[in-house]
Amino acid sequence: MPSELKQIYLKGPDITQEPAVLIEKRVSPTSMLYWWPKVADLSGIRKPKTVFIPTDTLKCLEFLDGKGWPLDIEELEAACSEIGYPVFMRTDHFSGKHSWGKTCFVQNREHLLPNLSRLLDESAMNDLPVNAMVIREYIPMFTLFYAFHGRMPVNPEIRFFARDGKIECWHWYWIPEAIKKSGVPVLDKDGLAIGEERWKFILEHNQESCGFGSNYSGTCHRNRELLFDMVWKVAPQFDGYWSIDFCLSASGEWVLIDMAEGEKSWHPECLVRR
Repeated sequence: MPSELKQIYLKGPDITQEPAVLIEKRVSPTSMLYWWPKVADLSGIRKPKTVFIPTDTLKCLEFLDGKGWPLDIEELEAACSEIGYPVFMRTDHFSGKHSWGKTCFVQNREHLLPNLSRLLDESAMNDLPVNAMVIREYIPMFTLFYAFHGRMPVNPEIRFFARDGKIECWHWYWIPEAIKKSGVPVLDKDGLAIGEERWKFILEHNQESCGFGSNYSGTCHRNRELLFDMVWKVAPQFDGYWSIDFCLSASGEWVLIDMAEGEKSWHPECLVRR
């Protein structure tokens, strides 16, 4: 991590246009350090508060080899205190969300460093670069049930695909196959195991009620229209092919949670993709 960029990363939403150009030359577009500055100040879109703490891939690999912390721990702890526990922690490329409580979801300070270690380990196993750790506001979502080995909350999520600022298609993110193949029992919001027929019904029902099911009639959910208004603000900020992810919060707001290069993003078969 070049030292001259340290303060740029730490500024988070206050990144100005000139340093953003420098960042674009040093990281891949999928890095949050690339795409976050382009959306951080967009009005009318709910986004988690976000703070960056610089590091680099080599330091993280050395840390996993037992050679000291890969970043300033005091800065990391200060960022968590600034945002307020619980926090959502990720690298600029990866969140390890399926491991949830042992990686990205940090309940309190006691869990911060163990989760950091696990998150960096999983990132390395996926052969992903690390340019920064990212501490984000944890926004409670409209959780449907819990799945995967980390007891991850499954929420209504919509993924859009945009090319050169134009929306091409959109998809309900959580398909049954992704949940079923994990082989882990699905739990309801009370922590009790539920059968496949039940959780599939919950997925389908909420997909319809959000206005993204096969029976959408145009009168289902006003949030659908609000969501399209938001994504049309995001897409024009980017050239090339992108995925844009929104999640429904417990308060009923759609939240912009992630972006990535379209070619690197999961995309179900659809008329556009074919």
